[in-house]
Amino acid sequence: MKVQFQQAGFPLGYILDGFEIHLYDRGREVATNVAAQRQVLTSDQAFDYVRTNYVGAHKGETLPAQAVMGNLPADLPAHLAAGEYRQPFYVRVSKDGLAQAAFADAACVTRIEDAYLESVVRNIRFKPALAGGEPVDGVATLNLSKLRL
Repeated sequence: MKVQFQQAGFPLGYILDGFEIHLYDRGREVATNVAAQRQVLTSDQAFDYVRTNYVGAHKGETLPAQAVMGNLPADLPAHLAAGEYRQPFYVRVSKDGLAQAAFADAACVTRIEDAYLESVVRNIRFKPALAGGEPVDGVATLNLSKLRL
């Protein structure tokens, strides 16, 4: 992709030292592979960065776990279109933001025994639950039909 930028009206002899272009999609900045200080991260490193910033930005707060990133399987839309996995369910999440298991109830008593769902959930990373700003084990409500990662 090529971007052409033109700006008129600068005084004669003005030297433009540089400029930046940021791309946004519905208010969220879109990451690109063109940046002066670009660093390539593995998905684990990216998640660690997101989790660390999240905890640092919510000092003293108490918040539930929340899905933040992951790789959803290509065939998930077909499952959803067939009426599968459309109801919300609950995921027990470790203080590290990793999914442990899916449950039919918020109390995490009735475990959902479904190998496909388990593989989907294991590939999702979560902002950990916070208690007084500290990461703790928690429960996230997850609705795959509304999930935007």
